[in-house]
Amino acid sequence: MQYNRSMNMVSISRKSLVVAVLLASIIGVTGWGAVAKTQAVTNKVEKHRTIEGSLYSAGEQIVVDGTVNGDVHCAGQDVMIAGTVNGDVLCVAQTLTVKGKVTGSVRAAAQDLTIDGQIGHGATLAAETLDITKRASIKQDMTAFASNSKIAGTIGRDGVISGGASTLTGTVGRNITYNGSDLKLGDGAQVKGAVRYESNKSIQIADKAAIAGNVTREKNQKASGFSAVLLLIILGACYIFALLLVLVWPQALHATSDIAVRSLGKTMLTGIAAAFAAPFAIALIAATLIGIPLAIFLSLAGTVIMMLSGPVAAYYLGSMIMSRSKNAVAIMAVGAGVLLAVYCIPVVGMIAAVIAYFIGSGALLIALKRKTEKPDYRVV
Repeated sequence: MQYNRSMNMVSISRKSLVVAVLLASIIGVTGWGAVAKTQAVTNKVEKHRTIEGSLYSAGEQIVVDGTVNGDVHCAGQDVMIAGTVNGDVLCVAQTLTVKGKVTGSVRAAAQDLTIDGQIGHGATLAAETLDITKRASIKQDMTAFASNSKIAGTIGRDGVISGGASTLTGTVGRNITYNGSDLKLGDGAQVKGAVRYESNKSIQIADKAAIAGNVTREKNQKASGFSAVLLLIILGACYIFALLLVLVWPQALHATSDIAVRSLGKTMLTGIAAAFAAPFAIALIAATLIGIPLAIFLSLAGTVIMMLSGPVAAYYLGSMIMSRSKNAVAIMAVGAGVLLAVYCIPVVGMIAAVIAYFIGSGALLIALKRKTEKPDYRVV
């Protein structure tokens, strides 16, 4: 059954705020204060427009060319922030470009992430491909996880980089800490502090690169390299698992996800209640000894629900981002990609995983209850 998700203003507002709740929860408590004073839910802020208060956006394309006097919370396929944000930017997307001015911090996850403007505070970034251009400026610290990163701009204080290959040709105001496969300091690179790195390969330093402090190679390089590869393998396996599920059961995933779309609060409360009550119930049943088989069955059922909760939450997020799409595979591909990218952000990823579990397990339990008919003990 296909449900009608029309793009009138009420439905846009509801969907955007639902996604904003998820984003604000996984990125920090500052989002909750912004929810209270938000005055705009839109996917486009024109060049000469000013938003007084925080902005919430969810859709395939999001463009901020004007001014936002508050935080920007967004989830989209293609996101462009070219105007001025007098606050923080908290965003997940497939492609994200920040080329305007952000007076606060940027916390973002995307497949392709480009910083081409000014960030007044710090930045926490997760991406497959990260590009910090020559004209980009991050006034305070930067923490980044990326399969491939190029840093040509200016980082005011410390830079912490994890993931794959990284090339630095810009300026770092203090220290660089790196954990990945390959670190290069090209011509023009300036590090005004020390460089500490952990890699299977030795650092490559160009003749015209300048490092004020010491260059130190940490121990346990093989273990760290193995950990990074293992993380990528796990994330890739989860992505493939989610796509296989939607290929086999597209309508079932859509219907289950729609439970969260229609009632997010009830869905999350169900997931939270089950998460806290189920372990105690299983322990009590097992303690009776005769209930051990039932306890084992419930434990296995809980494991299945836990494995399915991630894909359900990913499909839900994808349906919010691609609200006009009717292609279940595309919805899952975008939602799973964004959610897995968020998982890579330290601390934030852990919180995101918990929230995704609450949403996914709650939707699954409600769907299971609706599908379970009252037993008829009469046999024919």
